[in-house]
Amino acid sequence: MYITNVIPLIKIPRPGYQVLSYLSPAPIKSRSLVEINIRSKKIKALVVDQKTVKEGKVWFKKMENFKIKKIDKVISDEPVLNEKQFKLMFWMADYYFTSLGLVAKIFLSDNKERDKNFKVFRGKKELILNPSIKNIVFSPFEKLDFVVIEDEESSFYRSWGRKPYYNARDVAVQLAKIHKAKLILKSSLPSIKTYYWSKKGKYVLDFKKKEIKADNHLVDMREESKNGNQSPISSLLKEKINKFGKIILFVSRRGSSTFVFCPDCGYIVECSDCDVPMVFHEYLKKKGEGLSLMCHYCGKRKPAPALCPKCKKTKLKYFGAGTQKIEEEIKKLFNDLNVFRMDSDISEKVSEQKKIVKDFLNSDNAVLVGTQMIFNKGLSADLVGVVSLDTLLNLPEYKGSERVFQIIKELRKMSNKEFVLQSYRPGSFVLESALANNYISFYNKELKERKRFNYPPFCQIIKLSFKSFNYAHARREANILTAKLGQQKNSLGLKEKDLVIVGPAPAFISKIGGKYIWHIILKSKIKDLGLRNKLLMIAPSSWEVEVDPDTLL
Repeated sequence: MYITNVIPLIKIPRPGYQVLSYLSPAPIKSRSLVEINIRSKKIKALVVDQKTVKEGKVWFKKMENFKIKKIDKVISDEPVLNEKQFKLMFWMADYYFTSLGLVAKIFLSDNKERDKNFKVFRGKKELILNPSIKNIVFSPFEKLDFVVIEDEESSFYRSWGRKPYYNARDVAVQLAKIHKAKLILKSSLPSIKTYYWSKKGKYVLDFKKKEIKADNHLVDMREESKNGNQSPISSLLKEKINKFGKIILFVSRRGSSTFVFCPDCGYIVECSDCDVPMVFHEYLKKKGEGLSLMCHYCGKRKPAPALCPKCKKTKLKYFGAGTQKIEEEIKKLFNDLNVFRMDSDISEKVSEQKKIVKDFLNSDNAVLVGTQMIFNKGLSADLVGVVSLDTLLNLPEYKGSERVFQIIKELRKMSNKEFVLQSYRPGSFVLESALANNYISFYNKELKERKRFNYPPFCQIIKLSFKSFNYAHARREANILTAKLGQQKNSLGLKEKDLVIVGPAPAFISKIGGKYIWHIILKSKIKDLGLRNKLLMIAPSSWEVEVDPDTLL
């Protein structure tokens, strides 16, 4: 009889045991696939290792009061992953402090697109990774000598909206370590973290600044207002639109108006389930639904009130401009143009996005209005205009300036002739640096700020989140965990230079979908992953732990 340790291919939240033990009458190879029973459900599991009952007699004696289940059957008696995949799988689960079973499922899942891409690299000793084939890092490479990561700064390497959260760029870095392969990071605009570590000799960075020939124009929207132009389109941008036949207009958010407010008492229409203003959508009104206000966080809709619900004195005003508002404005100002729009309201599917791109490229005298969804689509135009970026610029986010810089760079690359940037903060250092393509000056300033406030690359950020329909409950749980983390920090012998615990505090958007959200932020300089995870083991499974989060909001 053999004691067989397996990884169930289901989500077992941390800090729960990720590897379970079963009995088998015969030897089974490591990394083979079996079927086990958990709570009367048949579950696939990946074999980690085996030992005889005699070899594990101490463990077996401890378990004599428990009924140890037997493996139901062997699904594959040959390994379904190679050794290097196995190592990468365990590293991912430990590094991101996430369910080992969920990570294993990523490696074992049927992915036709990934398998198709892997055929290109099968038998080769070089992996050239880009965001469009990011999942190839989970493929069964036997021996890699070179790993090249293109566009290393791209946010598309992240596993957006799905668990486990990971960044395929960082997984590829670890893949290179496991294979002892030479690692090269390529970018025309590297992330601040990569730029810093390349200077320290940790990474080889192939940094090639691309020459952007478009003429730049920075418009002060405060002056536009002073001169009586209340339109979200500046006089200069109108002039340039009249001049060119292919135009792309970028707007930082969808919707018609960013919020609805009362000019008399200051009341703002907010979602009753989320701590955010509701956004006015003209297209919902036109559809006859009457529910023209939408919450972009929980999806709740309701009619826009005619009078202020609080003071009952006056009609509400609509402030700000989303993609729909700009689309309507362009149609009103230029009735001879073909206007297209690309945002998640009308083009969530890839097929819909491809159709919009095709129609835009095949049309004369065309304007495309879009959010960040227009990126990585191979688009270009004679004129690219940024209607608004100030919302992103004003967020209390340590990565905010870097994101704005990257967005401007991406948009400028799309422009064949002229680039117009509108802002109420034209003197902003990030805007001036981006337009001047002064990467080094901007990065050096950013690094000084991050060092001063202890942000990456000078530490690792870990965000712990708790949600509850009851505000007092959420606050109480946050306070309890903060105290426990402090105690665990002391018991592990960690000093303030090793770990800073920030919070607890309500999230920037403190309520979504009726649930109150509290955050604890850890700024960690702990090098030992095992030691760091001993600290995180204190967090109950009701907490969400996100390592290297894309945002702290």
